[in-house]
Amino acid sequence: MRVWAGGILALTAALLLPLTAEAAKVSFRNDTAVPIVIQGTMLIRGQLTRGKPLVVAPGKTVSYDAMPAGIARIDVYDGRRPSLTVFQGTITVGADDLSFSVAPDDNQKTRAKLDPVDQKP
Repeated sequence: MRVWAGGILALTAALLLPLTAEAAKVSFRNDTAVPIVIQGTMLIRGQLTRGKPLVVAPGKTVSYDAMPAGIARIDVYDGRRPSLTVFQGTITVGADDLSFSVAPDDNQKTRAKLDPVDQKP
């Protein structure tokens, strides 16, 4: 029985290892003058899964520490009026960490834009 349980444990670890290895840290910096809420949505094992909403104060940075590889939809809401979506778009997540700036969109007052931030030192 002990050998069987050890085999199951090894098989489970082998199956889960690729899932955890294919994740990246995805950071968002708030370069607007108001608080924002960021929420990522991913397709995981055939199910749409929403990440925890991240509240970001102006000038601060927050992150999803292990976002699975794939296409993620990013929704950004005005922190003062959560029903107001100021950005909605997709990002491609791989094995490398990503960092983005959420900044006001110069063309539309009530919109924001998501710009990649270079992570090189």
